[in-house]
Formats: sequence, C-alpha cells, structure tokens
Amino acid sequence: MADALLVTAGTAGEIVQVGTHTETNTPIYLIEFADLRVIGCLEEEIAPL
Repeated sequence: MADALLVTAGTAGEIVQVGTHTETNTPIYLIEFADLRVIGCLEEEIAPL
C-alpha cells in the first residue's frame, strides 16, 4: 500500500493553515479537501485553480 494516493492530482482543496519546517525554513501548507481530509503539502505541490 506504499503507492496509495491520499488525493488524486488536481483535486480542489482549501489552504487552512501555513506552518514552517524549522530545520529547513520550508513553508508547509495544510490543505483541507471536501471529504474533510487534511494533508500537508509543499509549495511546489500546490497549483492555483
């Protein structure tokens, strides 16, 4: 099950919180999807609608 998708690419979601990985100073975006699933994403994984 290591290859299972959390959501399909292109699924619309809403940014609900932004945090920072302290060691790398990388922004982490928490995205909420319609099924109430919340997933942490990197900036390069997010595309505008």
